[in-house]
Amino acid sequence: RNGITFDAAKVVTGATPIILLSLIDRSLLTRNSNGRYMIHELLRQFGQTELASNAERKIQTRAAHADYFAAFLEGLNPDLYADAQLKAGRLIEDDFENILLAWRWFVENGDGDGLYRMMDSLHEYCDRSGRCQAGAEVFDRARQSILSKSGSEEIRLGLRGALSMYEGLLRRRIGVVDQQSWGDIELLLEDPILHPVHQSNIFIQVALAQYYLGRLETAERLFDEAMKIATRHANDWALGIVLSERAHVDEFQGDYRRAEANFESSIDAFEKVGDQIKLAYSLNNLGRAAYAMGNYAKAEAVIRAALEIRLRFQDVVGIAFSLLDLAKLYRMLGKYDEAEVYLTEGTTLCEQSGLADTLARYHNGWGMLEQVRGRPDLAIDFHKRAQYFYQKEPIHAHLPQTLNSLAAAEMAVG
Repeated sequence: RNGITFDAAKVVTGATPIILLSLIDRSLLTRNSNGRYMIHELLRQFGQTELASNAERKIQTRAAHADYFAAFLEGLNPDLYADAQLKAGRLIEDDFENILLAWRWFVENGDGDGLYRMMDSLHEYCDRSGRCQAGAEVFDRARQSILSKSGSEEIRLGLRGALSMYEGLLRRRIGVVDQQSWGDIELLLEDPILHPVHQSNIFIQVALAQYYLGRLETAERLFDEAMKIATRHANDWALGIVLSERAHVDEFQGDYRRAEANFESSIDAFEKVGDQIKLAYSLNNLGRAAYAMGNYAKAEAVIRAALEIRLRFQDVVGIAFSLLDLAKLYRMLGKYDEAEVYLTEGTTLCEQSGLADTLARYHNGWGMLEQVRGRPDLAIDFHKRAQYFYQKEPIHAHLPQTLNSLAAAEMAVG
């Protein structure tokens, strides 16, 4: 529906420049300013009907289409972790519907190789473009489908585990701990053929799950295992992920000194590999640890540095988080008008981008601002909005904080 490039048309259909020009001359195709070939919706539907009438040709075309876009996405994978990630994201955005169509073909046919080729880049794009909820649902549907497929039990279990890992990472990004997929992730803990990045991510996922269940010793052991894997393979990117997620747990437990040290180490790791989005992630979180320790100048400096990177790379979710943390910082400094400016800007961004989970965090932020302004009735209203969203999930990292803030506001009302 968003057209196709010449390369895709050539590989999937065998089209030549002369054929495409003749179709344009007969008004069957148009070419937009980006050089993509476009077709009218009615003609597209007609072509789809014609293709469906020839089963063999339909299978060949769908398979060629899926293979092309799997290779396309796989080829962009290195760029998603480097300075070219903004350009790579735009290329994926242009062909996102084609990519999802290719993904569905592999799911429908139980093609694990095809899914493995696409899943890492698909996850990274969804994470960085603010499509965390939608992306998690794509991985979840694929995992559920694999459960019903025949084939090697070892392959099915491995694929389920990998799909679960990426689903869990996306849900983790929006604060949701998905209990249903933990068992699948744990199936891969002893798998010797996994890429070290996948291995360490699996240990991180299970460690976070154990932490949220209150099993702190088990969580620490799993984080140690993830660290060993990343160190053994000299994989700085994986090491950065382990350090940043472990720092999150330190932060939640109130050990801000240790969180600060781990965030700073993760920043060093991401700088080495040139992953600007993950660098901004750790910078922003370092700012949170800094203001928790009362170092407001450092907090403002590093959060603003994170926001600058996120604006440059159009990381919508990241921008929303940085604005929210700046609002919290200014609230703590008693600069309520400045805090309101950032809350207003971030709330508008969340509403326009459909970031429901992040919007719930903003409801909490508004509630806390109204509380310190001496307007507990308004605070209660905002906290209840957040509570309504968080209670829809089985375990949500931000529900306890919401309930505590709501209770404080209700006590103020009396």
